[in-house]
Amino acid sequence: MKRYLLLTLFLLSTFCQNVLAQKCKPSLSKVDEMTNEKVEGWGGKIGGQTSLGNKIGHDTMLYLNDRDKGDTLINATVYINYIVLAKNAAILDKTHQAGERILLKTENSLIQFTTDNVIKNEKSTFGSYYQIFELNGKITIEEAKILSENFLEMYRIEKEEGGSIVQDKPNKRAKRKMKEQFECFLNTLK
Repeated sequence: MKRYLLLTLFLLSTFCQNVLAQKCKPSLSKVDEMTNEKVEGWGGKIGGQTSLGNKIGHDTMLYLNDRDKGDTLINATVYINYIVLAKNAAILDKTHQAGERILLKTENSLIQFTTDNVIKNEKSTFGSYYQIFELNGKITIEEAKILSENFLEMYRIEKEEGGSIVQDKPNKRAKRKMKEQFECFLNTLK
């Protein structure tokens, strides 16, 4: 009887470890068009707003990925997708520039970093027009640990000269997913 119990516990723990290991996959995986290298990102959607009246909205995502060789800082990327109906594409004139500050507020701290690179893409599909901004910056390993240990409560993107561009609060599901993703990311650095 004792053997069966031990065997059952062993099999159950092995199964649980496999299930948890399967969850630890990057939520973003793409090929860089310039270098043809695979880029993985750990994170997800942190906010978004849609106004049905004028058919305009945005989604915001935050991803961390491995540091560059010889660098002690971690790459942090915020993607902002602005969306309008294709017939209203002329009214979508969003701009982002290097030097914008990104503030990430957790339960116990405030993390901020400055964007050092901005990439803009535009596309039109299925009657919608998109402007996609990729805001790239760097954070320390300690700041990544804070994000993995605390829930993200709020974020804000500010212009260099002041004034908020985008700010929002992630929902409970997004908070939990982000925390799990950042924990997994830190485990890959070990």
